[in-house]
Amino acid sequence: MRWPTDVHPDLEALIRATSPPDGEQGFARQALAVVNTCAWYRSWDAAVGRGDSAGAASALDAITNLVTRYPPEDDKAGRQFVRDAALKAAAGDPAPVRDYVDANCFDTKWS
Repeated sequence: MRWPTDVHPDLEALIRATSPPDGEQGFARQALAVVNTCAWYRSWDAAVGRGDSAGAASALDAITNLVTRYPPEDDKAGRQFVRDAALKAAAGDPAPVRDYVDANCFDTKWS
């Protein structure tokens, strides 16, 4: 996965947190996709907040072209959410990005 330059998860904690339970194939990939989405959303929000247009553009590119590929095909609501979040971020609305981070990233350790 590609990660933003300014937001990094604590990789040791992430490895421990995403070790799949016995018999659960695909769990680690899904967990990593969530953390990667959190990282790009946090990067975009921080760049906008500090007026870094180049950083915001880079993160927005990932939000639009990378993060939108993560939800599985059968997760129609998840796919729609990330598409809507990308469109709203492009329009300058941080609400969906912040909502996702608040709901999904609260226990992620960042380095």
